[in-house]
Amino acid sequence: MTKQIKYGSRILSVGFVAGALAMSAAPVEAERLDEGWRLQIGAGSGKAQRGVSAEVRRLLAARGFTEIEVFRVGLKGAKARACLKETRYEVTILNNGRIAQSAPTGPCRQSVGAAYVREKLTRQGFSRVLVEPRNSGFIALVCRNKQRMRLAVSQFGDVTRARQIGRCATILEPNDIEQALKDQGYNRIRFTDRQLPWYKAEACKNNQRVELLLTRFAEVRRTIPIGKCAPPLKAADLQRFLASKGYSRVAVIDPELPRYGAEACKDGRRVELQLTRFGRFIGERDLGICVERLSRGDVAELVKSEGYRRVRVKKVSNTYEIDACREKKRVLLKVSLSGDFLGETVRGPCTGPSITNIHNNFVQDGVKKLRIFAFGCKKGQKVRYRLDEFGKVTETKIQGSC
Repeated sequence: MTKQIKYGSRILSVGFVAGALAMSAAPVEAERLDEGWRLQIGAGSGKAQRGVSAEVRRLLAARGFTEIEVFRVGLKGAKARACLKETRYEVTILNNGRIAQSAPTGPCRQSVGAAYVREKLTRQGFSRVLVEPRNSGFIALVCRNKQRMRLAVSQFGDVTRARQIGRCATILEPNDIEQALKDQGYNRIRFTDRQLPWYKAEACKNNQRVELLLTRFAEVRRTIPIGKCAPPLKAADLQRFLASKGYSRVAVIDPELPRYGAEACKDGRRVELQLTRFGRFIGERDLGICVERLSRGDVAELVKSEGYRRVRVKKVSNTYEIDACREKKRVLLKVSLSGDFLGETVRGPCTGPSITNIHNNFVQDGVKKLRIFAFGCKKGQKVRYRLDEFGKVTETKIQGSC
């Protein structure tokens, strides 16, 4: 049994022993750490990385927000910067999915699609434009002044890098023909023979896979059915699809085309993924260690970072129960093993019994010759204080150095 009291400028932790009340200058604020699970702390953040950002981004995306950046994850919610229409907001979202606060912070640029990029590059004088999504932006193969170029294009449609990769001949190349085939409704195009006089490619159309024989001018001379094509992925199928690829703890971040976004775990790492509607991976970003469980020490650190004090953590079945104080209230928090906030119950004021009450309780229990001591350090010396039942110091004795 422990109690914290203030003596001078120091906080002392009071513990009862047989026949006496012993105190030390180092209060215990959490139970002993488990030796099993350990948590990687994000550089400079001081907080556990818990994968909560994926759910926050999904919830905001469902409300029409884009360009979502989660910059703070707390026990009861998170804060993010995001765009809605042409305005950037700083948003506070609670664990129940409710937006508690949103404040405009400035203008916002909107992301664009591949069709917009192709149209914009064509207006700028490029020809034979082929645009493919890549990571958060696009890669474009174009021709201008008889030169073939590879362009890196941002998600806002801006050309960020250009590289010359050869000459644009009169005869169409497979990259040119690929765009012509897309215009005809083909998708998932893969060239199997790039040497003239004929090009060969495999492609899908109406969920049917076919082999195409093509001329140098993008004319389809022969079509041979060779099997079935899986239908395009729907957002509802992303978790199942990624699970079939060996990913776990999948959270869909962006369920809208032209590209899907998700976070998932694989091989002990958490990654952010981007996929086309046909399940082709076009981007991957490492997010760090994939934390499956938190230790009691990790949970105590997380709760303290939210402003709670006198924190004690206990594992109960598949949850953690935390007895803590905040704003003069004693509360019981429940947190999942992976650190998700499950609920909070107020248990009363966060005050302990007085020294007099503690003394009387022991006397009522039949304890006789009760002595109350407090141990602490003062000016580098270890001091023992003897207290009466009213908390008044009746004796002081130096017991060595601290």
